[in-house]
Amino acid sequence: SRPTFLRVSRSVETSDHDYERLKQEKLLVLCRRVLALPVGRGMLTLGTLRPVPAEPLPLPELCLSGRVPPTNATLKLDVSNCPSDLKVWPDFHNGVAAGLRLVNAERSNEDTIRQITRTWIVYN
Repeated sequence: SRPTFLRVSRSVETSDHDYERLKQEKLLVLCRRVLALPVGRGMLTLGTLRPVPAEPLPLPELCLSGRVPPTNATLKLDVSNCPSDLKVWPDFHNGVAAGLRLVNAERSNEDTIRQITRTWIVYN
């Protein structure tokens, strides 16, 4: 995925340190939204991918960074203030959503889908 667009207004009396803290707080809120996307993606893309047995299953990356205007500089989320398991469940749901994209082999007449075996699933 791409970095989210991060817009934080800055008043005149805000110090640089406080402004950076405000950007990190806003970025944390936006990153929590990004971390919730795999659940919806799994429901939305159910059974839409016809895989090629020679290629790995595409797995979208969860991006925890934002772009700050006007320079579009990339700001990474400071995870030192976050729980240590911040990405554990979102990564799990991201993998499940990728697996749910696969077309059911019994409902398809194509031989390439029937070549998806247990071994292919383990290594991809």
